[in-house]
Amino acid sequence: VSSRLKESGRGHDAQSALLNESDETERYLNTTSRWVERGAALSTVHSGDNSMDHRRTKPFLFLCVFLNGVFISTSKKEEVLLDMVASGAELGWLTSPVEHGWEMGQGAVNGSLLYNYYICNVEEREQDNWLRTTFIQRNPTASRVFVELRFVVRDCNSFNADSLTCKETFNLYISEADADIGTAFRKGQFRKVATIAPDEISSPGEMKMNTETKFVDNLSRKGFYLAFQDIGACIAIYSVRVYYKTCPATVQSLAAFPETVAGGENQGLREVAGSCVKNAVSDEQPRIYCTTEGEWVVPVSQCQCSPGFEAMKDACQALVLEGFALSSHHSFSPPSPSPSTHPSIHPSINVALSSVFTTTAPLNPYGSQTSVECQTGFFKSSVSTDACKPCPENTQPSGPGAKYCPCKDGFYRAPEDPLASACSGLPSAPPSLLATTAQMSIGKLQLSWKPPADTGGRSDISYSVLCERCEGRLCLTCGEKVRFEPGSTDLKETRVTVSELEPHLNYTFTVEARSGVSRFSTKRAISSINTALHYTDPPKVTAMHLVESSPTTLSLQWSVSHRAKPVSTRYELMYRKKENEEEKAKGKVTTYTVLVLEKNSVQISDLSPSTVYLFKVQALSSETNSGTYSMEQEFSTLPQGLQKPGNTAVILGAAIGGAIMLFIVVVVLFLRKRRRNSHSRQGPEDTYFSSPDQLKPLKTYVDPHTYEDPNTAVLKFASEIHPSHISKQKVIGAVKHAMIVTEYMENGALDKYLKCSVFARVSIRLPSTSGSDGSPFRTVAEWLDSIKMSQYSENFSMAGVLSMEQVLQMKSEDIRNIGVRLPGHLKRIAYSILGLKDQTSTLSVFAV
Repeated sequence: VSSRLKESGRGHDAQSALLNESDETERYLNTTSRWVERGAALSTVHSGDNSMDHRRTKPFLFLCVFLNGVFISTSKKEEVLLDMVASGAELGWLTSPVEHGWEMGQGAVNGSLLYNYYICNVEEREQDNWLRTTFIQRNPTASRVFVELRFVVRDCNSFNADSLTCKETFNLYISEADADIGTAFRKGQFRKVATIAPDEISSPGEMKMNTETKFVDNLSRKGFYLAFQDIGACIAIYSVRVYYKTCPATVQSLAAFPETVAGGENQGLREVAGSCVKNAVSDEQPRIYCTTEGEWVVPVSQCQCSPGFEAMKDACQALVLEGFALSSHHSFSPPSPSPSTHPSIHPSINVALSSVFTTTAPLNPYGSQTSVECQTGFFKSSVSTDACKPCPENTQPSGPGAKYCPCKDGFYRAPEDPLASACSGLPSAPPSLLATTAQMSIGKLQLSWKPPADTGGRSDISYSVLCERCEGRLCLTCGEKVRFEPGSTDLKETRVTVSELEPHLNYTFTVEARSGVSRFSTKRAISSINTALHYTDPPKVTAMHLVESSPTTLSLQWSVSHRAKPVSTRYELMYRKKENEEEKAKGKVTTYTVLVLEKNSVQISDLSPSTVYLFKVQALSSETNSGTYSMEQEFSTLPQGLQKPGNTAVILGAAIGGAIMLFIVVVVLFLRKRRRNSHSRQGPEDTYFSSPDQLKPLKTYVDPHTYEDPNTAVLKFASEIHPSHISKQKVIGAVKHAMIVTEYMENGALDKYLKCSVFARVSIRLPSTSGSDGSPFRTVAEWLDSIKMSQYSENFSMAGVLSMEQVLQMKSEDIRNIGVRLPGHLKRIAYSILGLKDQTSTLSVFAV
């Protein structure tokens, strides 16, 4: 290496160049070491001999890589335009004057014989000796060149007193030209660059070499000449080297930048655009700056490895070293050697390298030629400098260079999941689905459930609730009238309140657990429950519509929710005039008009023409309990002079129905009047001798226990005849007395029978305090029917009260919990149960 550097004429720069190449070689060794270590990591089972072979091979491998890195390094910082040492005796420089001026000679420097130009006219006055170089062509991009001089200056004090004009300096000149002008020499075309002064002067028997570097800026023509002016010094120029500096080609942050000529005085930093290395990308073009000294500074932006590749040093590559094959023993086996693989390496070195390994691409200390995919089972999903990662959970092994690992069957990734994340499964069905009506208002229930036991590895679990009304096998969705709080979809909590439900209908609620990957599968994680509500009052107004309208009247009709048994219901209708924009601006608000109606229709009069009115209605129960108002609806009257025709069929039917009802009323009144006349013609005795259907009907037995105050029962079911209405009609006495023969009576004489002690043993059954006929109750339904409360039979059966023994154990709270809400009905059932308890706890036979 030293001999080659000396032959190239680099002189003292040989050592620095060697050091520069050594730094690059060290980087190359670090890269190669990582390749080898990662490649060796793939081998998990080695025999003892194989391990020894690897230990023997590794040092030799590093030696070969070191030698390869030294010889193929091409990084430069200086481009030489003129080298006096390399030209030797073939310089051909021009001297002026030709005689007694600069002369060419040879001198020994550090044991080497070098050509030089010298002059030593110290005894002559007014010296003006010129030495001009040949034409030096300039790189068009190099506006600044450097001139490096190596020279020797003799000490003037070493001469005798005759050398009064002795100088110890000389001048450097330059002249630009677009072409070689040959031997023509004009001093006036040159401009002075600098005066060259030595740092050390030589004495007889001792030579001290000086090195001086000057630069010339703002060059613009195709070439130039250099000239050296002697004004009376004793000097010898051993080396003149003219060069310009460049920023060498480099790879930084995975971006490759070309060799760039350093700028001059007017351009201290030169911006250079680069490009990403193979398998690397960047959002914007990478840039860097080249200084006047040929150094790269301030990189802007950086490249990152593409998906499927990882960053190592200045390249995007994989975990395995390209060119190595993995043998059956998990050791590295090299392919066949190829001499053409390394054309830049010395043949002897190439032979040594081929005995170790070969590569499919030339080795480069910057790594820019190496770019290999991620190996099987690894992936890289994003553009970054990260390394390849092993496939995550629930994924299949990837192929080489994978950007992601595919999911196993039954596992998925949501669109918002990163490709580097693990795949997740579907959630299981939500368990413990319950429907609760306790402490809820009428028409409401609460659904509750527990989170899925298996979430599939996800945290974005949500729930949706579906409501269906089922009659037999036919199921229809509940529609928009059923409301869910807080909603029916995308629920995060495990409960929801359902309102606006109708009674005595079968509802099926289905709760589905979903996650971000549920959309990719047809399987549903659902749980269902069937339930029904069994309340009766008050009903819900479901719809309201306009029957007929005129300029001053509106006829409305509405429908109510389904009930098990029809019950007479009253309604509360509220309406008001809708404010116009002017009234709203003034803050005027109209008040409601309230009407209490007995039927589900109404005709409202005395309204304003062409006016919009707002209506809402609610149902009232028999206990004046109110339901909920319907949604407020708008109806408008017609303009003045218009009449909206109603439904002809409805009007005709109503007219016919009214006529029929009027006829029936007339007939009933006629019959009642005729019957009253027939009763007035009867005598007092006709009551006892008339037909049985003309006898007065018997009154129904009333249990006083069903009323808190017995006097209330007497006043309601008994009537007292005023004394003024009682009159004596006839005395019954015109009959013959019959003779009673006591001997033929079963118990003998009446007075003796009454005095007999046997009478005390005759039992008299008292009437039942619960039933109207006094018979014992075998079932709960029979008991409820006897007290006129049969509408609660379904409530008792659903509550599990199926026998009279269970009825006797009930309390007021139990009766209220099964759905008996009306105070009158609650008291009637409670007093009946108390009567039954009294009957069972005391004797039913009393002695007289």
